[in-house]
Amino acid sequence: MARLTIATSDIGGAGTDSTITAIIAGTGGYSMSFINWLDNPGDDFERGSIGVYDINLKGVKDVKTILLNNEASGSGPDWHVAWVHVEDSSIGLAVGATVNRWIEGGIQMLIPLYPIAQTEIVIPSVILARTPRPAVLRAQGITHG
Repeated sequence: MARLTIATSDIGGAGTDSTITAIIAGTGGYSMSFINWLDNPGDDFERGSIGVYDINLKGVKDVKTILLNNEASGSGPDWHVAWVHVEDSSIGLAVGATVNRWIEGGIQMLIPLYPIAQTEIVIPSVILARTPRPAVLRAQGITHG
């Protein structure tokens, strides 16, 4: 099982209650994950939060892109994404991107993904402290049970 980690920026108005979906693409096809069904404790996509979601890549290898779709539902649909990671240790996959952009309600954004070593993304401890505990443990590489 792969892991998708998405950080919402820590700036005013960055969070959203909108439904967010993702399509991950690479060689071997694409995988569609409806993120709102992969729920963490508390609200997802809130200002300064990090969401960690288990996803099935369904045969996708050499992941190249992620398409994030903001369905413009809920209140305050605009969303500011800080960064994204896609990891699957069983196949040695670790890609990501610094985004730092708004995805307005009703808009899709195609994001190219690169090996993590090239992205140099660091999770600030102040963000980890505010993140729901299961997501914090996963972001620190700790798994349970």
